[in-house]
Amino acid sequence: MTEFLDAILAFPTVLFTVPLGVLLVYWLFVIAGILDVDILDLDGLLEGGSEAALEAADGIGEGVGEGGGDGADGNSATSGGLLQLLGLSGVPLTISLTTLTFVGWMASYLGMDAIEGGSKATWAAILVGAGALGLGLGAAALSARPLRKMLVSHLAPKRQAFVGELCTVTTLRVDLEFGQAEIEDGGAGLLVPIRCLEANVLTRGSKALIFKYDAHKETYLVTPVAEALT
Repeated sequence: MTEFLDAILAFPTVLFTVPLGVLLVYWLFVIAGILDVDILDLDGLLEGGSEAALEAADGIGEGVGEGGGDGADGNSATSGGLLQLLGLSGVPLTISLTTLTFVGWMASYLGMDAIEGGSKATWAAILVGAGALGLGLGAAALSARPLRKMLVSHLAPKRQAFVGELCTVTTLRVDLEFGQAEIEDGGAGLLVPIRCLEANVLTRGSKALIFKYDAHKETYLVTPVAEALT
């Protein structure tokens, strides 16, 4: 047992042992339902940050919003390009890191153990570490191919995307405090809260035009179709 601990805590195996231990704890939390598999989903984080930035900038001015959007898109493209170059795009980063780390740890441990006479020369350790890292990256890229087809993610449309769309009222009335409507999203339909700033005759089944999204109240402002066309 002591020899095993010495081996996994020696260079270069220790470079994989530490992150592997962290990942094992992480997966225990995932199994327990405390953490999500996509906790390191960089593209998702960047996209979410971009959407939040755009919504915040919308209250200041369209010019600021467009500038913030371009910067966020550039960051997302950079991170996505690196993952694509490594063959790791399209799957949760935590899965790729786990495969890379485990394979690298095994290759490093077995590689150092196989060195003739148990030599721990620095040059040999560096070569073994580099080879283990390469094998880990290769294994992660190979495992990502079948997973990529099974883990296709469908991005939900942004809330602002429904501005300018028609909706069908599903409540008996729509006013400043109450109202709900259904938006055709190509699927089963999406129920959203709506409000109308003026007196109207909107009732269940009426058509209304969405002209603004109120981010503070998380509601859509609508106007009757007949009035929108006049």
